[in-house]
Amino acid sequence: MVQRKKVMSLRDYLGSKGVADPISDWTIDKIRGNRQIATQRGKERFKKTGHKAIDKYHAKRQQAIKEYNRLIKAGKVREPTTQEKLIKKARGNSDRRDVQAARRVLKRKGISWKKGSTGSRGG
Repeated sequence: MVQRKKVMSLRDYLGSKGVADPISDWTIDKIRGNRQIATQRGKERFKKTGHKAIDKYHAKRQQAIKEYNRLIKAGKVREPTTQEKLIKKARGNSDRRDVQAARRVLKRKGISWKKGSTGSRGG
């Protein structure tokens, strides 16, 4: 039996691990209505806690990137091809310019973005 490789981009993989964004959003949840930052001591404590949370997030993100690269090298996962990326993008909201551009590129190449295969002109 032939085992198929899972197709997944780095961004998709990081998203599945909860670390897709390059910046931690820890402070967004904590800053609003936070009384402890009214004092100097509270500000320092908040800053110290924030740095710890951000460092923890980045360590988790780096670990996920290393894990993804290991999966790529082991052959269990492969990155999507340019054509697969275009098809995925073309299936987005038709009001967006990047989606329209992806559809035009696929149309020129004779690839149906709806089916994801060659043969039928247009989309």
